[in-house]
Amino acid sequence: ALHGAGVVMSDLDAIAVGIGPGMFTGLRVGIVTATVLAQALDLPIVAVPSLDLLAFPLRHTARDLIVPVIDARRAEVYWASYAPVPGGVERVDDDDIAAPSAVAAELAARGRHALVCGDGAIHYAAEFEAVDHVELAGPDHASPDLAALLALGALKVEHGEVLAPSAVVPRYLRQSDAEINASPRGTTVREVTR
Repeated sequence: ALHGAGVVMSDLDAIAVGIGPGMFTGLRVGIVTATVLAQALDLPIVAVPSLDLLAFPLRHTARDLIVPVIDARRAEVYWASYAPVPGGVERVDDDDIAAPSAVAAELAARGRHALVCGDGAIHYAAEFEAVDHVELAGPDHASPDLAALLALGALKVEHGEVLAPSAVVPRYLRQSDAEINASPRGTTVREVTR
């Protein structure tokens, strides 16, 4: 990747990493890789939420809201909403996990023109297409965007929002299958790391 970009390790100022929400193993592998690189190169690290990475490339939309939706499996999605603002996007609400029908109902209740993106929008297209003022961004906007990670990472570095590698934690909005299966029967535990 460095060779393709025409840079060497010593040219790097920081490491940027997506922190989720998303699939547990992928987040863990990505964050460990990024933190090990940052430690080995003695660089700061910046953490960017995955939903931000889906929303940012759509910042020039004429719609009122950008709603990234990631398939969380178990008939649920991770989602948030953003308003396009000059130069980027602004969060309207925090990351959440819900059934796709609940997200569609929330968008219907808000009554604002929304552009829905992410693999969850594709997987649950019928739910979102049923809402009159909702448009789907399509397969080109199904995954978090690497260019957005670079742009948002650079902005965070510029604003001094850097972290020590040990401070980077994934955004989990629910327990992993392993944690759920290890819990004693009859108990429900929900831990949210933001």
